[in-house]
This record gives sequence, structure tokens and C-alpha cells, in this order.
Amino acid sequence: MAAIAAAAAYSAVGVAAAHLVEYGWAGPYEFSFFNLSNHGTVEFCNRVPFWAEHTGSVFELHIGEEVLGQFSTERAIFEPLGRLVQEGRFTSEQFPYAQHTMSTADIGLELPDSFDVNEIRVIHRMGTSLLGFIPYHAEHVMSGSTFYVRMSEPC
Repeated sequence: MAAIAAAAAYSAVGVAAAHLVEYGWAGPYEFSFFNLSNHGTVEFCNRVPFWAEHTGSVFELHIGEEVLGQFSTERAIFEPLGRLVQEGRFTSEQFPYAQHTMSTADIGLELPDSFDVNEIRVIHRMGTSLLGFIPYHAEHVMSGSTFYVRMSEPC
């Protein structure tokens, strides 16, 4: 009985951490959509005072109904109230188109009349598990400009 209670408590911490995690771009250059398409590192900050595990993080970029690509990180364990820097990889089925669109989005940040960055929609999924084996994903949907601000500021 105690083992079940401990597993349930650990699962609850993992779910809370997945919903409360903060993140920001860690390099190697300053954040831009184009730099994201060339891989890079993300810093995650655990905002709960307990150890937490995530099974991976995915930032999926959309324009309209079309998926431009995904920036993903691997499984990791967070220290209580800790920071963790992870390498990420960008993948896309239409890589040249994705890079072109993302570099156009960067121009749109400087010249809003040329491209509306809010045409890009980002879905962030942070995975964890319930009771150690049931997959769970915290999901957060945001506009391209909100994503840009979150990635540009340290967590």
C-alpha cells in the first residue's frame, strides 16, 4: 500500500512539474526561429521543490494546419527547483520549406508588415509518466510571438 501511495505521489509531482516547467534558449546563438531549425540547446527550470522526471519535450511548429517541424529533447531528471540544459534536434519532412518560413518569421519580428509571426502556432508537449508506466503529456499551445518571447528570456 505504501508503494502505491509513493508511486502516486511521485506521479503527481511529475505532472505538476510538467505543467509548471519554464524554458528558454541556451544557445549557441541568441534565439531565432532560424537558429531553432538548426538544432541548439534549451534550458529547462523545474519550479517544484521535488525531483521530477520528464520523458521528453517536443515543440511542434505549425503554420495553418501544416506542421513545419519539431524541436525535441530527450528524457531527463530535474533536481528540485533546478535548471537543466539539454541539446535539442529539429526535424521536418519539408526541411528547406521549414527553414525558409522560419527565417521569414524572424524578418517578420523586425518588419511586421512582411510576415505575421502569429501565423505560426507552437504546441509544447512535456512528457512524464503516471505510476511509472502510463504516458502523460502536459500540452501548452501558444502563438509564434509568445513562443519567441518565452525562448528569448532565461527561465
